[in-house]
Amino acid sequence: MIKLTDITENLTNVFNQNPMGLTFKLFTDTGKYKRAIRRYNTAIDYINGIVSVTSSNVTKTNDGLIVGTMTNRIELLVRCKDDEEDIEYKVEKENSDGDVVVETEKISGNETFLNNFRNYLDDFTKNNTYTTMTDSDGNKYDVSVSFNFAVAGARQQSPGVGDSITYVMYAYYNFIQNGENSLRYKFILDGNQIPYTVATQRRAPTVEATVFSNTKDGSAKATVSSTVCGYSLSCPSFVSAFSNVIKNYLLNGERNVVHFLEVVMGEVSKVYLVVLGESSVTVQGVLNAGLEISFAEAVDDYDLISFPENFYIYYSTSSRIKTISFEKDTYIVSTGDYTPQKVLANENVDLTIGVGQYFICTNNLKEAVQGLTVIQNGNV
Repeated sequence: MIKLTDITENLTNVFNQNPMGLTFKLFTDTGKYKRAIRRYNTAIDYINGIVSVTSSNVTKTNDGLIVGTMTNRIELLVRCKDDEEDIEYKVEKENSDGDVVVETEKISGNETFLNNFRNYLDDFTKNNTYTTMTDSDGNKYDVSVSFNFAVAGARQQSPGVGDSITYVMYAYYNFIQNGENSLRYKFILDGNQIPYTVATQRRAPTVEATVFSNTKDGSAKATVSSTVCGYSLSCPSFVSAFSNVIKNYLLNGERNVVHFLEVVMGEVSKVYLVVLGESSVTVQGVLNAGLEISFAEAVDDYDLISFPENFYIYYSTSSRIKTISFEKDTYIVSTGDYTPQKVLANENVDLTIGVGQYFICTNNLKEAVQGLTVIQNGNV
């Protein structure tokens, strides 16, 4: 199991990557206060902190894998500056030409320092993240963590520290041995990542029940004649190209208009051609609007389907091999080959598109290709 000391060490490393150049020293449960030190002309003023467990729960699955949760309290002790306001002073320096010039330097007072420190903590706590950690027995865990905003304590004179202020935040951890985090699952519609909160992928089979002649008890055996792949996602509505697609569908409707949907499931991914299914938007009071959307895999009959107006469509006038590339990651498909795929930016791809076939993509070609005539330029 992941230990609190491992979490404390990990937090210390993350905190010490701060853009303010601060140095953190975190202890587990308790520790000896780390005083400021000076190395030559550089002073290092440590921000001390205590990490402790407020609640936890650890369970085992029937095959021995561990699933656990842990809530940790992080208290940071910040020593205040000697002055409240910023102090500017003149200093003589030698420039690149060897001349001595006078420059103005500034020492931050508490007003600037504590305001910048609060901004850093707010940026730190708003990022929910996940990582993988290994315990002392070599077991790997998928670890996800979320934070609440830091709460400032009373500013006071602390023994041995002086004028100081405390900040308290809580970290909520989830540990799953050999787990697979939800953040590793992505859904990308026409090149725009869907900001989902809950996503469900399903494959529904059509089951045929057959009773064989040699069955003595009349029980049936099942065979699957077909399956249908579908997706349902819940997500907040943002001002984005993705939301515009859903709003257009809700307001105007569309029949058999096909989109590219890339599904990333950890290390595995696949690109589908899909149509929008039952979708809805929910609005309430002053809350953010919420979207419920669904997709179904589209039929591979180009006489029945069409593509959005912002796609690029080309017509092939020759059967020679065509080398294509794009300046941005692009999703492509041709009527000669129904398999949709993703082409990375500036990647050269050789395609054989027969005479009279169509080539569809989400972005414009980087360069004109002989034998491809523009039918739809996507500029809407």
